[in-house]
Amino acid sequence: SSVDYDGLAELVLDNTPPTESPLSFVIKSTPDTSEIPKVDISFTWRPSSDRVSGLRGYRLEMFAREGSRDTMLFVADDIPPTDTSLVISGFELSDYYFATPIYFRLIPMDYAGNENTSVQEYPYNFFQPPELRSAQWIGTSGKIELTWTKVPGADQYIVVWMTDKSFFSEDLRNSAAQREILPGLNTQPDVISDTLNRTFNPNSRWIFRMLAVKEDKFESGWSNFLELEPMSGSGGNGGTITDVEESEVPKSFALYQNYPNPFNPATTIQYDLPKSTLVELSIYNLKGQKVRTLVQGVQEAGRHQAVWDGRNFSGQMAASGLYLIVFSTPEFHQVKKCLLMK
Repeated sequence: SSVDYDGLAELVLDNTPPTESPLSFVIKSTPDTSEIPKVDISFTWRPSSDRVSGLRGYRLEMFAREGSRDTMLFVADDIPPTDTSLVISGFELSDYYFATPIYFRLIPMDYAGNENTSVQEYPYNFFQPPELRSAQWIGTSGKIELTWTKVPGADQYIVVWMTDKSFFSEDLRNSAAQREILPGLNTQPDVISDTLNRTFNPNSRWIFRMLAVKEDKFESGWSNFLELEPMSGSGGNGGTITDVEESEVPKSFALYQNYPNPFNPATTIQYDLPKSTLVELSIYNLKGQKVRTLVQGVQEAGRHQAVWDGRNFSGQMAASGLYLIVFSTPEFHQVKKCLLMK
């Protein structure tokens, strides 16, 4: 609307806020050596417009909502009207962010002082990075098995490796030679183990780090660093494997990937017991039928192994194909797949 003062001037009254700017965002792990989870949040939007007073700029808000109360966590004020993107770098994530619903919104502002506060709010739930639990040399093949905690809803995990923490950088995750992408499935157990496809130098110390990815555009922060000592110098799994390795009692239950895999006719299965307990280690086919029981009874704490010779309860060779290795105690349950090839 406008007011005409006897033709001397026209005062324009602008009560209309600028148009809304749809917002989108991508969240990537911040590549630094701190073990505090950090992320880079990249926002993009379509330009707003204000045909009366003109667009003055934007305000980006990040806030937490608990019941009916909003708590402002971050504000980027006075964003120029010509900008259509913004990056928040190295945003530290504490347990608060993992437990509280977070919202983003972009508010356009004009020169008349109008703000479009009726814009859409974009909810987001930050998620914790996986925790790397253990790394294990598999036989003498130079293969390594990692164990980590599951991130619910993760589509995939990206693991990188280096020989020194100082080498950690964004280049690692973009290097096909120093990273591997592992699948994430909701059907996976809470603790996941998988063998990396690469062959590693057994005389080197290796350091691993991992992140989780959802929907191809949302990442957790980076996990803890996990170190694996050289096979030749550790005197551990690179040497002769006995039924129970008593040099160090495992800190947690674990079932390791069998080796070799695929196999014919026999394969070795290792597992950890942090205390004396009842154990069952069995082989099932994909129909859920038990093919063979390898271990059943109470065993002492330590690292154990069992060998499946590819035969069923009747002593006959099982058919070629996928089988399930099922490891159970009263407190723990884990399953791995193995492939018998004739």
